[in-house]
Amino acid sequence: MRLRQILVLVIALWLAALDVYDALLDGLLSRPHWQRNWGVGKGVTGLLLSSSLVGMAIGAIALSPLADRLARRTVVLGLHCPYDVRHDAVLICRICASLAAARLLTVLASV
Repeated sequence: MRLRQILVLVIALWLAALDVYDALLDGLLSRPHWQRNWGVGKGVTGLLLSSSLVGMAIGAIALSPLADRLARRTVVLGLHCPYDVRHDAVLICRICASLAAARLLTVLASV
């Protein structure tokens, strides 16, 4: 392998590790807040945390082929404005079901 290929591989692995770290911090920091302030149990907290991971999986499976056909830049720019709206929807949720749906839809655009 050439040096450039190795560098691309290292960057891709580093970004994957950061994504896992982000999910880990989300669980460590959000879980106690939800349990204390919203009065939800561990099962509901698990649903809230896993909804963003499910959204990422659905986005990767459903939107990546579309991005390959239309050009990744077009798809990412087209999803940016709806992403902002969904991100703001997470802030105003009052019940757990709407929060789980908003978290799922927020990361759906992570192609």
